[in-house]
Amino acid sequence: MLKVWFPSFLVFISYNLTVFVLSWFITQSPLGGGQVLGVIVGVSNLLATIVVVIFSGLIDRVSRKNLLLFIQILMFAQVICLLIPYTGLAKDFVMILIVALIFIGLESSFSLYSATLETTIADLAPKKWPSNRTALMIQLQPQVGRSVAPFIGGGLLAMGLISLTPIAAGIAILLTTGLLLLWSEIVTSGQSATENTKTFTFRTIWADTRMAARYIATQPVLVFMLVIGFVTNLVVFPFYSLLPAFLVEMSPDNKAAFYGRFSGAYGAGMLITSMIFMSLNKNTNRPGIVAAGLVLMISIVLGLVTIISSEAFLIVSSAVLGVLFMMLVMFAGGAWLDLTPSKIRVRVFSLKRLIAFVSIPLGSVLMGFGGAAIGYMTFLRILLGVVVVGLGVTVLLCKGWNQKVRREDENLKDNIVF
Repeated sequence: MLKVWFPSFLVFISYNLTVFVLSWFITQSPLGGGQVLGVIVGVSNLLATIVVVIFSGLIDRVSRKNLLLFIQILMFAQVICLLIPYTGLAKDFVMILIVALIFIGLESSFSLYSATLETTIADLAPKKWPSNRTALMIQLQPQVGRSVAPFIGGGLLAMGLISLTPIAAGIAILLTTGLLLLWSEIVTSGQSATENTKTFTFRTIWADTRMAARYIATQPVLVFMLVIGFVTNLVVFPFYSLLPAFLVEMSPDNKAAFYGRFSGAYGAGMLITSMIFMSLNKNTNRPGIVAAGLVLMISIVLGLVTIISSEAFLIVSSAVLGVLFMMLVMFAGGAWLDLTPSKIRVRVFSLKRLIAFVSIPLGSVLMGFGGAAIGYMTFLRILLGVVVVGLGVTVLLCKGWNQKVRREDENLKDNIVF
């Protein structure tokens, strides 16, 4: 498993570095700004979730090695194309159009890569591991990317070396591709031969989606986790995606350097949490209660960010947000792994992603235009109020918030007929 797990760090770092710098570039461009970034982020996230749903059955059935290789080559081409706007070969509207298309394409490609790698690691993880640990192993890669990329990108932006970022990202992706070819037999070792030989057509998409929806509907805990994901993603991801626009109201002395430190603190908090909880050998019996409490604490910390302007406090609060969000991902992810049979995991998880992540583009667009109209901090407070109210209503209406979850026997779970 580690031969698959370690090289993929480079892809996650490359993706996060590219998005980090690209978001800054869009915000600082003459025809860009917070509204434009909000629309681009919103459209890219929405299309990415739809793409994963469409191809979820394909991921469950085809050779994951070949799929990962194809996606890495596609990501390399998209990243290198950023040299066109970064070096000034394209300007004004053409430049914004190019960066928007690259942003959207990269987001879709990376979402497919993440979904494929997620189920591959889950299949290769030792069966004796608790699901919380497996969920942490899956999430550790993006957290390392979020930790490392801002410091690299912030430093390059501060030195005016933005054109070096796509070159560095492209080299990292190529290294991962080479290692994947070297250890290719491990990638498919957890995948049965029958899955690889099944025929996939677009006519199966609707059937796969209906099957996944029926299964989720039978699990009250998963229904509750879907709502939790929706309300949380309405503010957390859009906030960090539109952080360059929020920096105007935070008013740090050096915006580029603070952008790197603030974003890096968030990733560092997530990474530290992953390392601490990696040794846990037990799952949480009632993940819904823990998830609800974590969402409430995230809302409180983000609310304080909109009030207190101290740079030191803001950086510490970003690290705390990383800790809280990583704990939420761990407990919620463990519940999804516990309750979902491996043979339909990608299809169920892709529908989960579509429902829970649809609030990311919604929040991004709302923050972009609402923040420009009445102030980003003011609009963030409004969205946080919506999150808290939505959480309270969900606890009242959804019985899954306090139900117990136990890890089922893998053989019994995977023999369920769908």
